[in-house]
Amino acid sequence: MTESNNRLVTLWERAWGWRWRLAWAAPLAAAAALVMGEISQLLETLAAKGHFTYSAGALTSSPGFPPWSDTNRASAVEAWNAWAATMPADGPSRADKLEFWLMTHIVLDFLVFAPAYVIALYLLLHWLFDFRAAKRQPTAIPFGLTGITMLVSALLVTDWAETGATCGLVHAEGGSIDTWACAVALLSSVKWLLLAAVVFLGAAVFVVDILPGILTRWFIRWRCGISRASRSWTRHRVQLAVLAVLTALIALPGGGPLEQVPDIQRAWVHDSPWTSLADIAGPALTLVGLCAALWVAGRWALLDGLAKKRKKARSKWDFFFLSLGAFVALAIAWPVLWEGPFAHNAGGLAIPVVALAIAVLGAFVVSPDPAVRWVDVPIARAKVETIGRALTVVPLVIAGLGLVRAFARPVLLGSLIDSGVDRRWILVWFLGGLVLTLLVPPLIYWLLRHAEISLFGEPGTATARELQRRVRLPKVVGAFLLFLVCLLGVLTAVFPLEAGAWLRTLGVLSLMLATVVLLGALFIRRVESREPYRAFRALRFRFTPIWLPVLAVLATQSMLDNSGVYHAVRLHPVEASTDNVAPFSAQKEFGDWYKQAAACGNGARGEAIPMLFVAAAGGGIRAAYWTSAAMDRLTDASPCARSYSFALSGVSGGSLGLAAHTLTSWQPAGTKSSEAVRKLAGEDALAANVAALLYRDGTHAFHGLNHAYSDRASVSFFELATDRMTAREAQRARPPGC
Repeated sequence: MTESNNRLVTLWERAWGWRWRLAWAAPLAAAAALVMGEISQLLETLAAKGHFTYSAGALTSSPGFPPWSDTNRASAVEAWNAWAATMPADGPSRADKLEFWLMTHIVLDFLVFAPAYVIALYLLLHWLFDFRAAKRQPTAIPFGLTGITMLVSALLVTDWAETGATCGLVHAEGGSIDTWACAVALLSSVKWLLLAAVVFLGAAVFVVDILPGILTRWFIRWRCGISRASRSWTRHRVQLAVLAVLTALIALPGGGPLEQVPDIQRAWVHDSPWTSLADIAGPALTLVGLCAALWVAGRWALLDGLAKKRKKARSKWDFFFLSLGAFVALAIAWPVLWEGPFAHNAGGLAIPVVALAIAVLGAFVVSPDPAVRWVDVPIARAKVETIGRALTVVPLVIAGLGLVRAFARPVLLGSLIDSGVDRRWILVWFLGGLVLTLLVPPLIYWLLRHAEISLFGEPGTATARELQRRVRLPKVVGAFLLFLVCLLGVLTAVFPLEAGAWLRTLGVLSLMLATVVLLGALFIRRVESREPYRAFRALRFRFTPIWLPVLAVLATQSMLDNSGVYHAVRLHPVEASTDNVAPFSAQKEFGDWYKQAAACGNGARGEAIPMLFVAAAGGGIRAAYWTSAAMDRLTDASPCARSYSFALSGVSGGSLGLAAHTLTSWQPAGTKSSEAVRKLAGEDALAANVAALLYRDGTHAFHGLNHAYSDRASVSFFELATDRMTAREAQRARPPGC
């Protein structure tokens, strides 16, 4: 038994030794998870009469107690079979398509997803046990490497057995469905118990054996002001945060408004190749710029070219007089600005107020000068370089996963949809996403590694010229990129409509993230090369905390900006009317509706007249389009449908669809409201809104100048003004009796 356990541990040790090579399998697991998620959402849309709808989670979720009484799995298979049976005999085979979806989900679960999450758990537990052993301290959890190896192996085998039983369940018929469902539920309960044991073991080891020592050492270092060389991953904290945001917006299925991103990408196959090329050019160039910014930030994290001793901070009085001078200049210009940016509020004073507060605090607090501080150059330089190169190509992986997410559903739907698009282009984009995810990043990483070696040399054998390049090349490239992204950012803030039309939505997002990466890396490099300001030294900070003044500015600006005019509702200007507006009367409204409805009907006395109430849900531009399309179908089916409608109520996108339907009802016959919404659904409007959101509304949180330029609501208004009639024009075009 011991020999077999040792062999099992050896097998997992080999996998542990290949951990960096296994890291390249992560995009494959992510792509498989995206396809499985799309299949799960597709299964949930299959509605059959007399059955509930079920996602793929009905087969893999944890059963209740006792597990053999679980009916969810059998009900899901019966519902899917009932949906497949409703297809006419001369149409495409829904049963074959359903089997394709289910088997694809099962195969991906068996070959990719289950091994991926089990190996990830093993690597995490292995790291925890190695970390605990390295500290050489008493352990309260008596569990070793052999135990976790057996535990995760049992988890993987049980998951595979559950997947095999699930395969039998989806092919079962008649009375055998319940038998297979019971087997799947029993195996699933064992799997979830083993998974809970693994998670509990890892949490117990961390909380009981590791966390107390970490907190004690951290408190001692903080109390004594002891500095320590930074870890490898924390050297890239800004890059990691930016990539997490990009992943959440592009690659992860977020639902709701985030679903507009894959909608944009799917629209590429509806356009001509030249139009698609124009749509892709802006995002592609800015994505390359983001990769370059990540590379520069990774090189700056090595702290090449910095002096060994940290420079002294500026004098407290220099900072004080700088803030005081800003206040004096502001006071002199205040009468001029009173009717301009600072009208009715003082939000623009946030930055000077915070700067003066820090200066005053530094001038009066008592804090001893620190001892000689040395720059904490990373010890594991090779590891920091490797992580920096890997993060450089991660945006390409995220972009590829976004394409997989966008085109997985059209590929899976197959012949069940008829969008008028050549399906070969859909397959090309889907396979292109896989190639961009799995093949292009490793190739670029390899090329980048060899380019760095040829330019900068090996760490231990670099020449003087190569050491000089390590400092100058990232500095020159970083300065050029920072100038470029700031210039484009200013142009985007001033001209959001034009910039959105060129950069597109993904390009504006990549441009902002590249700016954040460069500024964050530059500030971190600067604060690590200088001693903290006197005010922060008194608070025991080893470095000047950038995040603290930023949070202070945001809080101060929110308190000073009390004008209440930002994000005000934008109303189209109309001519003043002297007509007396009568108060709302339900009886009068009902009488007007009855006259209109009766005039449109046959007019027979005593005949019932239908009264229509329309309620439209929200959901972004999708809800607007489907609401307007549904209203078009309703009015096309019955000429009196508009007259029979008593009240229309909508939320968010649904209200936009109803508004478009109301406006087009005053236009010539045959005008479709869905066509008007289709114009609003183009990427130009979304890109302009995102540009104003990031570069106008976002920057306003810092400078607080309400009237410096219009906000996102105004940009939306001017973007849509050309596609909407004024109220006066609509009133004149309104037919009699409406």
